[in-house]
Formats: sequence, structure tokens, C-alpha cells
Amino acid sequence: MNLHPMQMDLKGKNFRDWLKDYSNGSTVEQSELDAGRYYPRVWRTAPELETHGDPILRVEDTQEFDTFVNALEQIEGLCEDLLYVFRVVHPAMDGNLNAYGGAIRDVIILACTEVEAQWRGVLEAHSVTPEGNYYNTQDYVKLLPALKLNEYAVKSIRYPSLKAIAPFRGWAASDPTKSLNWYSAYNKVKHDREMAFSEASLIRAIEVVAGCVVMLAAQFGVQALERHHFKSLFEITERPKWEPKQWYYQPIPGEKWSGERCPI
Repeated sequence: MNLHPMQMDLKGKNFRDWLKDYSNGSTVEQSELDAGRYYPRVWRTAPELETHGDPILRVEDTQEFDTFVNALEQIEGLCEDLLYVFRVVHPAMDGNLNAYGGAIRDVIILACTEVEAQWRGVLEAHSVTPEGNYYNTQDYVKLLPALKLNEYAVKSIRYPSLKAIAPFRGWAASDPTKSLNWYSAYNKVKHDREMAFSEASLIRAIEVVAGCVVMLAAQFGVQALERHHFKSLFEITERPKWEPKQWYYQPIPGEKWSGERCPI
């Protein structure tokens, strides 16, 4: 229920008391943001609202739409690259997932740089500066609670024998690089291919492309991907449950959506 005190007769009561009466004693909580306010590139709503098509924030109505489309196209390209690898090395669970090679390494490096671009984009959208001279995982891991990245999981659409992947589960601020297996592998093969070539394995490529898909959904919502016919090898099977007070609510008539800085 999205109500604004300027639009109703409070019958001499303050708004909170009036709302308690109006809601027949149901629990009343104040939302974290006013109606029409949202955190750019931080998707927070209930899956039920998306599923049933209730009025929610649409990326098309925000200033981030061009950013979304650009990211969508980049990640679709990564999915195509991974599919090409699958035509050479089938993603079977019988040992193929440990196969490694130059084409797989290329996918890992490209996909990880895209994840880094997404991480940095969200931080910059909320004026979060790096702790050192450059952004690194010590900065990026701050997005874990803000986006609830660890609560997302995906499943392969074409290859159901592959287990579900939660690419950010286990990510820890105490060791933000090594606690992400695919990111740790990326660092090793990027800096020392001769000694760490076997780290460029098929399973790591799958995990990092899945991470790109999760980052896209965590910023702009699953429904946005569906509306734009996102060509992905993965479908989102698990996503966060945000509390109603954390949802974004429609602007009052005559006003537009307005972004606010998220406390990251």
C-alpha cells in the first residue's frame, strides 16, 4: 500500500494513527525511502510484485536505462562466447568442468573485467570512493550487503545437469579476493598464465559469466531482463527477499522517480 498524507483526509489524526486505524491494526512501518525515491542500480522489491506485474520501478523510467542496455549487450556477448566454448568442450559433470585452455581463459578475463565494471559503476553511482588509489575487492565487497549478492543463484537453461550456481555465496570481507574462487582464478591467470594456466578452467568461466548475470539482475531486476529478451544461458532461480520497508514505492501523481545515495 503506497499512501501519501497529502492525498487523503486524516480526520484530525496524525498520519501514523490514521494509518493504524485504516489498516485494521496491521503492523505499520515507515519505509526507508519516501514514495518515488530509489537507490540507482540497486534493485529492491518483492519477487511477488514482479511476478504479478504490480506497479514497480522500471529501469526504463530512470536515468540508468542507457547503462542497463549497454551492460545487457556486453553480457549477452559473454554468454555467446561461453556457448562457443561449450561447442568445443561440453559442460558435463564427468571431468570436463576442469578442462582449461586459451579460449576459456579469454572468457574468464573478459567476464571478470565486466563484473569489475559493474561493481565500480554501482559504487560510483553512490559516490563511494576507493580506500586506496584504485578500486579493488576491498571496495567491491561492500556491495555484498547492499545488493544481497550472496542470495542470488542461477541454473543453466540448456544444460540442466549442471548444478545451480551462487557466484557470490561465500564472498567475505576478510578475504575478498580469495573467497571468490572465480575471481581468484582470474587474478592468477591474468598475472601468471605460465604457472597458473590450469586455473582457467571451464567451471570458473561458467561461474564468472553467471556472476555477470547476477550483477545485472541485482541492479535492474529480473523483469527488466525478461522485458528486453535477455539472451542468457542462465535463469535466476534464487533471489533476495527484501522487507516491505525496503521496497521502492510509486511516486505520488505529478512527480517522477528520483535517485538517492545508498548507504554502502
